[in-house]
Amino acid sequence: MIIVTDKAEVKDALLKEGIEAEIIGRVEEVEEGVYLGNKRIEKPTEDPFWRAFFDLQKKAS
Repeated sequence: MIIVTDKAEVKDALLKEGIEAEIIGRVEEVEEGVYLGNKRIEKPTEDPFWRAFFDLQKKAS
């Protein structure tokens, strides 16, 4: 799982709960958009996880 946050305490909270966590990079906003490393990040219109979750839920019903 990748979590993008500006809250420094998130990693400590995860570790406290026994969940391994590591900082792997930084997202910066520049005039041309938002980048992770040298890759431009587009704002998603929806989270595909939730679409898959609800699709599976319908099939299980």
